[in-house]
Amino acid sequence: MKKGNSILFMARRFSGQFAVGGILLLILILLLTSPVETNRQTTSVKTNGQTTPQIIPIVSVPQQTAQPTIEFIPTPSDSEFVPNFYLHKYTIPQQLVNSEEYWIEVVLAEQVLYVYNGNKLITGFRISSGKAGTETITGLFKIYALYESYPIWWAGVSYPDTPYVMFFHGDYAIHGAYWHDDFGTPVSHGCVNMNVNDAEWLYGNVGKGTYVYIHQ
Repeated sequence: MKKGNSILFMARRFSGQFAVGGILLLILILLLTSPVETNRQTTSVKTNGQTTPQIIPIVSVPQQTAQPTIEFIPTPSDSEFVPNFYLHKYTIPQQLVNSEEYWIEVVLAEQVLYVYNGNKLITGFRISSGKAGTETITGLFKIYALYESYPIWWAGVSYPDTPYVMFFHGDYAIHGAYWHDDFGTPVSHGCVNMNVNDAEWLYGNVGKGTYVYIHQ
């Protein structure tokens, strides 16, 4: 090979190597400076026997509004538990503002009995209060006697084994009623009737001196 041709051959060879190196360097720079997808996942879909990658965006779901801590949720299927009891707007009687004990509120217009632990509303149950002519007394009272079973009678009707009876004023009491299921409707002779399972829970969590606040 002549000297001139040899020099030309070497020049072309080195220029080709530099060109390839330059392209590789450019690709590397583009890879390093390209934005990185941070909120995406890839999956693959088979189309006509071939696997085609797809990009699925990850959507962040906002957290739901936190629900209040519910202290009591009944386990028996037979219950008059009010699931949205925590929506109840209430006013605490002055005597109970600083209370740290359980106390009871009965709202006759709603036919619901609510239970509080101090200033905290913890649960609610549908009840049946006194019907027209034998309305349930209103006011602020204290439970003065409790009986797991006690004979209740009124106008010739007798229930000798009435369960979970909690007297709060004279003959007025909160108690379980197994002889009807008309909870949410005033049908009693003045007492506050409860589902037997609900009355059992209440009976186990109150005592003598527990406040009972009854109002319209």
